[in-house]
Order: sequence, then structure tokens, then C-alpha cells
Amino acid sequence: MENKKLVILGAGTAVLTALYLLIPEFAFLLRGAMQAFFGGNSFGKLLFASAWFALIPFLVIGVRKTRIQEKINAQNLEKIFSAIVIAGFALGFIQLLIFTNQFDSFIESHGAMIDSENYKNWEASGYSHNHFPKITLKFIEKTSGLDFGGKFDDGGPFYELVQFPEAWSLAFIVVLALLLISGILLLTKEIENTSTLGFVAFSAGLLGIFIRIIDGGVLENGIPFVAFFFLVWWVEKKTNKTKIDYLIPCLGTGFFAMLMISTGFRSYSGTYPLSLAMFLSLAYYFVRIFQQKKLEINWGNAGLAIILIFTANLSFGLLMDFSYGLNIEGQNQGIFIYGIPDNSESKEVLKTIEEFGTVKEFEREGWLAYAIIDADKSFRPIELQNRLVQKLKPETYLYAMKKEVVPLVKRFKVHWFQEVDDSKFIKQKFLDIEVIEKSYDPKNQTTTVTLKSKTNYQAWSLLALLSHIRENGFEEKMLVHTT
Repeated sequence: MENKKLVILGAGTAVLTALYLLIPEFAFLLRGAMQAFFGGNSFGKLLFASAWFALIPFLVIGVRKTRIQEKINAQNLEKIFSAIVIAGFALGFIQLLIFTNQFDSFIESHGAMIDSENYKNWEASGYSHNHFPKITLKFIEKTSGLDFGGKFDDGGPFYELVQFPEAWSLAFIVVLALLLISGILLLTKEIENTSTLGFVAFSAGLLGIFIRIIDGGVLENGIPFVAFFFLVWWVEKKTNKTKIDYLIPCLGTGFFAMLMISTGFRSYSGTYPLSLAMFLSLAYYFVRIFQQKKLEINWGNAGLAIILIFTANLSFGLLMDFSYGLNIEGQNQGIFIYGIPDNSESKEVLKTIEEFGTVKEFEREGWLAYAIIDADKSFRPIELQNRLVQKLKPETYLYAMKKEVVPLVKRFKVHWFQEVDDSKFIKQKFLDIEVIEKSYDPKNQTTTVTLKSKTNYQAWSLLALLSHIRENGFEEKMLVHTT
């Protein structure tokens, strides 16, 4: 691959970045694609990805000029790169095991929140989406003097709960630095045999691993995309490029996703990336055999084409849902909002929601609000979210989401880390949630509470409980997890 093409790739990414900064609708669409591939709601991750794809080509050009890659054996470099990837994911998994072992809560979802004058943030973590390594971002903020003002999830809430956060953060920084160095060296080493598509695929796969090591972990449901990207790169540089070779990403991605399902780490409903990954894999297959004039009309290709069309339809729907939120239409539609500024009037929030339909129920506590509406017409949550942002002008993030109005009963355990009178901080009713049962354990300084919410969304109950406790004046560190 010539340096000229690398420059075009880097410059093209810069142009794309300028476009989405100027066109908000395009930015939301790209953020949705980013969320599907790499996870996360924030535009911060989209900006990071833009910088990544813009800089990687120029880093390769720089390394290429030094010729340092010529002194390293390709196979040894692949082994080193693979070992670093394994070490990064293993480090996060070990951290998860150590933390959850303290509370006997490995399979549970954990939540923490900080609500101070200058910083308000919450986060959740579990074995299927591990956020504990994200304390690295908070460590970087603290040591560098940067202050992002809670505009994205920077790992702050868990930073005060994880033991030895500085040591863990330094370990992750070392791993990520080695990952980037070895990845750039490997990409440069194989650059002569790498097509433009292979280069983009490797860059995307490397970004996926970089993000997943500190945000998600090895069991995160977007991992099949990482497999897809690296399989495309491998096919482009290594194989004889037969029709069967071009099916390898499809077979590999499908196998990886089904393995996660069969081992119980993911349910079928939790493997949403599978249809999108299969669509990309089959699109890659047909484009490449068409380019090489190997496309034939036969039963095999006809079957693959049907799957391509089917997954294309699913993928388009998924992209719309990731970009703009689940469609809201009809009666009894549940909406929850978080990130409402403390100085905002509840009636202003309610009035804004009423622009989209008849509000049957509305509750607000602190930065959270919940509503059930009969929608006047079909709309996406992003429309309500943008309207609220325009009116309330939050200094941090604000999100509006749709959730089905289906009751959920779930038990949680609150770790206070001190003796408390939990009746001061957990009331009988808050937002759409009712306390069914509550018991305090003075020996372990914990409260076990069973909640019944009107929406079938566990993360909402977790966030609502955390926020409720903070709103009632508990300012010390605490941890809440399912049980």
C-alpha cells in the first residue's frame, strides 16, 4: 500500500469529521454506527475514533520511514501482538474477579454514582460489560489536571471503590501503549501486502480491542465485530483469495457469536451485533468476488444473497435504533430521561414531553424523570432529547430513552461501608418504583431491597435507586448491585 493512499485515508477521515461536526443529523448517525461497533453513547468516543482513523495512516508512514519493522520477524510480531491482546483482556477480567469476590457478586450488575457540586456521574458494570478498567480515564484526568466536567463516563464512580486504582490504571496504560506500538508495527510490517480495505479493517479491529480492554471486556456483545475486522485483514493479506477465502469472515464471526450464546455468556436477544456482522461479512464476500469476476449464479450464492437481504433489513433497523433511539408510537409508551440539570423546573420538562403526546404519568427526582405517554405520532427519543437539550442547556450529558411498560421485580443490595439508618435514604416510593421489601444487615452494613418498577429495564432501577439515595442526602461512597 502506497503512502499516497495512506495520506488520502487520513485526510478523508478529517473531512468526514468536519462534516459531522457541521451536520448534527449525520453526527447522530455516525454515533449510532460507533455504538453498534464499539459501544457507548457519548460523542467523545466518536471523536476519539475520528482521531484514531486520521492518525493511524500517518503513524504507519512515520514508522515505515524508520524501517524498524524490517528488523522484526513477522511471525514473532504476530505472537507478541496476540500475547498483548490476551494480557489486556485478562487484566480486566482479573480486576473484575478481585472486585466482585469482595461482595460475592460476579454474575451481578454493579452500580455506583457520585453527585457533588462540580461532578455528577454514574456507571454500571458486570461480567458481560466490564467498566471497572475505565478508572484508567479518571486516573489520567487526575494526574494530567484535565477536567471534563462529567461530560462522559470517565470511571470516576468506580475509582473510589476499586482498591489500588493507581496501580490498576498504570497497568492498563502500559498494556494499551504496548498494544498500540505492536499493532502499528505489525500493520507497517504487512503494509506491502495490505489492501486499502485490509488497512481499514485492521485499524478498526485495533480500535475495537483498544476500547474493549478498558470499556466492555472480552465478553462484551460487540466482540464479534473485532473478530470480523481482523479476519478481513487476514484474508486480504494472507490467503489465495478464493471464493471460500472470502467467506472466512462470515464463518468466523458467526462461530464467535454462537459460541458466546452456547456458553451462556449471551442470550439470543443480547447478540444484536450478529445480524450486522453477518451483513457486513456477506457484503464483503459479494463485493470481492464481483470485483474479481468470480460471481456465479448458483444455489449457494442465491441462499447467501437471501441472508444478505434479510440481515441488511435488520441492520438498517439496528442502525436507526442506535442512532436515534427505539421508535415511540401508540399508547402507554414509557420514557425515561437522565441528565436533567438541578436548576431545571419539572414543569419545563413535563411541558416539553407534552409536545409529543398526552402525558398519563410523570415523575421527576433530581436528574431523572419518568413518563408514560400516548404519542400523538411516531417519533424517536432523539427528537425529545434534542428538544430538552435546547431548552434546559445541560452542562453534562442528557439522554432520553424508550422502555417498555412491563413491570419488573428485582432485588438489590446496597453496601453502605458504614452504619446508617437506611430509612432516611430509601423511601417507600420514588419515580415509577415501589419498595416491596427492605431489610438492613448491621453486621455487613448492607441493605437488601426488592423493587418493583413499571418498566422492564434493570439498569433503570439500578440508576433510580442510586440517584434516590443521593437525593436523600447520602454523600459517602456506596455500591449497589443486583442479587
